[in-house]
Amino acid sequence: PWPGMEDERAWVLRSLAACSRFDLTILNMIAEGDDVAVHFRTTAVFKEDHFGLISAGEELTAAGVALVRFENGRIAEDRAYLDDPRMLEFFQRI
Repeated sequence: PWPGMEDERAWVLRSLAACSRFDLTILNMIAEGDDVAVHFRTTAVFKEDHFGLISAGEELTAAGVALVRFENGRIAEDRAYLDDPRMLEFFQRI
């Protein structure tokens, strides 16, 4: 596992727990060597108000790109970029 994997796992669990529905659709994926680019769309419905950004029951949809680098068959780096500033800030704060 890459350094911080437990932190990453905890972040994913907190993010999913904040949503009553979370859908992720992979639109396109390109791989070359140890690098993978993933174009995705995500839709989330939130259980409660969060940080004054998102209201309870609100649905947000965002498209994004994740750039993932592998070393020895394991994720070494994962960066994601979203086109919705509120959803991006939510995921940065959670």
